[in-house]
Amino acid sequence: MKMIKYLKIFENIDRFLITLILFLLIIGLITLSSASQQNNSLLVGQLINISLGIIFLVFLSNINPKQFILYAPHIYIFSLILLISVSFFGFESHGVTTF
Repeated sequence: MKMIKYLKIFENIDRFLITLILFLLIIGLITLSSASQQNNSLLVGQLINISLGIIFLVFLSNINPKQFILYAPHIYIFSLILLISVSFFGFESHGVTTF
């Protein structure tokens, strides 16, 4: 019974799309591992980012689309505030202002 609940989390995700995404992620990790010259910290950092992205994907795929419409103006305003705050609180690195 618990396994069925666990699998219901993934029922809203398109299987073909997730297969293509995982294929591209594997190619990217292979490329990064060959280009990083035995620097495992880059690979571990990328794996952490990929894991967070997959968790975020599963979370967002289980939200009702009507709720996105409800919160869209708030998310848009929050994004604009973050964008403007980079001008005031960010620092310049390699010609780009960033946090």
